[in-house]
Formats: sequence, structure tokens, C-alpha cells
Amino acid sequence: MMKKKSSSTSSDLAVLIEKLQKNGDKVEKNIYDSEQNLNKDVSKINEGKQPLYQEDTSKRIQNSLELLKILDEDAANAKRLQHPQAEMIA
Repeated sequence: MMKKKSSSTSSDLAVLIEKLQKNGDKVEKNIYDSEQNLNKDVSKINEGKQPLYQEDTSKRIQNSLELLKILDEDAANAKRLQHPQAEMIA
């Protein structure tokens, strides 16, 4: 029985870490894309034109905030499941 629980915990932990990595990558991409779009919009504004990426940037920021909440919960779960690097993750 103990072996099965340990195996299940290891499996849960592996899935959780994969989810953490995927969501972290999404946040990183959103930040990068938002920065690029903001730079383009600043150029447009400096030319006296309307910004083009306000809505897209707003959506990316909102998505990132939601993902960060999920990441925070998942980091707490990694700590609860006793991931060896839980302190670094959280």
C-alpha cells in the first residue's frame, strides 16, 4: 500500500511540475509579447497615431494575472507534496 501511495504522489508531483512549467512559460511569453506590443504602440503614439495593441496587451496582462494565481496555488501544492525544491518554487 505504501508503495502505491508514494507512486501516486510522485505521479501527482510530476503532473504538477509540468503544469507549473507550462503556465510559467505562458506568463513569460505574455510578458515578452506585451512588451513588444507596448513598444510598437509607443512608437505609434509618438507619431501622433492611435495605438494598435491596447486590447491585445490588456488581454495578455489579464491572462497572466490569472495564470499567476494558478501558479501560486500550484507552488503551494508542490510544497504540500514535498517537492525537493518547493522552497525555491514558492
